[in-house]
Amino acid sequence: MKIYNIKKGFYIIIGLLSLLVLTIIFYKYSEPQRITFNPNVSHISSLAYHPTQEFIAIDPVNDGINRLKIEQKQKIAEKQRQEKIDRIEALFSARNSPMQGYGELIFRRVEECGGGDYKVLIGIAGNESGLGRVPYKLYNPYGYLDGKQYSGWEESLDFLSCVITQRFIVPCENDLTCIINRYAGPSDDKSQWIRNVTYFINQL
Repeated sequence: MKIYNIKKGFYIIIGLLSLLVLTIIFYKYSEPQRITFNPNVSHISSLAYHPTQEFIAIDPVNDGINRLKIEQKQKIAEKQRQEKIDRIEALFSARNSPMQGYGELIFRRVEECGGGDYKVLIGIAGNESGLGRVPYKLYNPYGYLDGKQYSGWEESLDFLSCVITQRFIVPCENDLTCIINRYAGPSDDKSQWIRNVTYFINQL
């Protein structure tokens, strides 16, 4: 009987130990896995990466957005530019000007030669020659006395639009009083000149 009790106790102890081991194993493998962060190792890519998900870098995305913005601004600027040229051509047409079809050339030469106000140049042509209908000299709508004879409107407007922009409009920052003080002869009525030029400017 004594031996039986010893064996029974032994088996109980073995059973308790086995139960303890199983309990420890259960809790070890069933608890949530903790992630230990090492400050020297980047965990972002391993946590966020999905093999089936396409990764897009931030710089190309920003570059694409900026490119679209630039293209949109360019389209708006081109539209505004064309609207200004169209107004020039509309004025030429309304006044039966022989310079019809050269609005883009005049506007472009003002841009290329300093970027003054194209309206001032058109206003000068309006005052000096009625927009080319009664020029002081053939193909010279601005009344600019340079002693040259031009072969046609394209030659004269290409050259004179640039010269007048560079010599008078840009240095005077589009100010008509400054321009006429440089542009007029001693017998010219400067006040009337300013009124006439202003009138044509307002048509644009």
